[in-house]
Amino acid sequence: MSGLDLLEELPRRGITVPAIVITGHTDERSLQRLSTLRIVGLLEKPFSTAQLKEMLARIPAAPGTAGPGSL
Repeated sequence: MSGLDLLEELPRRGITVPAIVITGHTDERSLQRLSTLRIVGLLEKPFSTAQLKEMLARIPAAPGTAGPGSL
């Protein structure tokens, strides 16, 4: 099962989690599949620490936690 397959399967099972897709290669078909998913964002390798922190800051904090924006 690929990462994309997993991201498509989780909602079918009633599981919703924030996801950041990290890839070394994107193609048109993968981008089309990603466009139908609720992802936080897409990072293409290589990426900087600042770009990763920016993506993590987009994830809302779970109730009772500091959240990733506090990293």
